Amino acid sequence: MKRYAYTVSVFLALAVFSSPEALATSPVAQDFMQVTNDKTTDKVEVGALSQDGNLIALYGKSNGGAIQQFSLSDISSSSGALIYETQGYKVLFLQGTFDARTQEGDFTMRYLSNGLFGSYKSCNFTLRRDAQGWYVENAYTHVKPVENVFVKTSSLGVSTIVGLCPGT
Repeated sequence: MKRYAYTVSVFLALAVFSSPEALATSPVAQDFMQVTNDKTTDKVEVGALSQDGNLIALYGKSNGGAIQQFSLSDISSSSGALIYETQGYKVLFLQGTFDARTQEGDFTMRYLSNGLFGSYKSCNFTLRRDAQGWYVENAYTHVKPVENVFVKTSSLGVSTIVGLCPGT
């Protein structure tokens, strides 16, 4: 009788822990672009966080070890996800839409161009996926993949984002 009870207990445990939720794989991170700037020596690796082959978030990982995660719901909100703030200035926002069916999306990087007047400009890009994973495509030149982005600044804010903005 003891052996039977043990077998039933193991069977029930397997049934509970073999549910699709319990068997879900761990999230997988894939870097796809490096961002640098003309003010600091910081480098930020930007990437996709996926689970079971589906994108669940984007992230930025600095060379100092800090990691910021940006949910798709924050990115698709009306204000977008704040990705960089300094000295009380909200400098960079990521906004856009992601199609879960195709695993691709259209995004806008909005940047503070004039801190005195609070003016923003923006650049568009597309996040695509192929057999090797996710990559960024320039929305204006259709150059792909965009692996390096350089944020050029001025005394008032960001002047352009080389690699994403038109004419760069």
